[in-house]
Amino acid sequence: MDKLKTYIERHRPQFDTEEPAAGHLERFEAKLTAAQQPIATRRIVKHWNLYAVAASVLLLISLGINWFSSSEQHENPPIEICDDPATMKYCYLNRMNDTARLIDELTQNIDPFEREIIQMEVASIIEDNQSFDEELPSELSPERAQAIMSDYYRHNLEALQGIVQILSANNS
Repeated sequence: MDKLKTYIERHRPQFDTEEPAAGHLERFEAKLTAAQQPIATRRIVKHWNLYAVAASVLLLISLGINWFSSSEQHENPPIEICDDPATMKYCYLNRMNDTARLIDELTQNIDPFEREIIQMEVASIIEDNQSFDEELPSELSPERAQAIMSDYYRHNLEALQGIVQILSANNS
């Protein structure tokens, strides 16, 4: 026997001077059974917004790949639209909203979760365009600021139109 066990055996009466509080064994057994029961977790629901963001990023990447790889894009360059500096922002926003309505119509019959993700992404694109002109540095010349805004708005409109093309192809 090792020294600790021998010491405990010799001095057992000194260790057994106090009884545990009433109900100790019941509480101990309850803790043991609770520890043995599996814990049900719902991590998917807890982190659904992370999955939504990941799905949105994947959607944007696939749209970008589709846009760059389409032969029509290289054969027919985009048409210049909304060039009037005074109405450029609202012209693009109106076209984006029209495209968003078309996307909403095209997503009527798809999975509700996928539809919600697409609608969140479309809303995010349009919302980002609402205040983009206010974020430009004031040091830019008016011509340079207009060119930057035109490219930004056109790019986002083309992204929305890319979503329409994908949804149209999938609905065919």
